[in-house]
Amino acid sequence: MRGLIKIATLVLWGALACCGCSRSAYAPQPPPPAPRESAPSELAEGEIWIAGHWKWTGRRYAWVRGRSAQRQEGHWVPGKWIKRARGWVYLPGHWD
Repeated sequence: MRGLIKIATLVLWGALACCGCSRSAYAPQPPPPAPRESAPSELAEGEIWIAGHWKWTGRRYAWVRGRSAQRQEGHWVPGKWIKRARGWVYLPGHWD
């Protein structure tokens, strides 16, 4: 019985922790143009440059600087802002 209670508790905590996972932050207006940002002239072997992007803070846009990342299998698909019925939402970049 104790084991069942522990499992139920873990499941409940997992569900509560993930409640906000699928919610997106909608921005009322599109992001501003991206500032000029240049990748370093040299990256370590096996790394790629991932360009920066705008993040909605709930009140305004904040710039998230670009970064280098270890190359993975597939190719990097950059994130993008898209218009939805409730406003603008950011779809993060990912490996495809």
